[in-house]
Amino acid sequence: MCSRGAGGNGDEASPYIAATARALDAEWPEPTLIKGTGGTVPLVGLLTDRLCFNCIVTGFILADDAIHAPDERYGVDRLRKGIRGWVRILSELR
Repeated sequence: MCSRGAGGNGDEASPYIAATARALDAEWPEPTLIKGTGGTVPLVGLLTDRLCFNCIVTGFILADDAIHAPDERYGVDRLRKGIRGWVRILSELR
């Protein structure tokens, strides 16, 4: 299946992105990488353009996770840290 939807563009100077980075930096030992990706996620563009709703998309995968491959895997430890990361993000945005 192909998508023709446009992705959204974020402003790295956004206070929401800064809050997200602070929250993730508190959870993970590596500094947060702010990187513009996800252009194939049409919902991001839809929410941004039609509803004026800004999105921040995060990911917690590693290169060797083989996402969408037959041997796909995702570590439980990263799942737990990702959940705690989102709790921190929501707390930071309050």
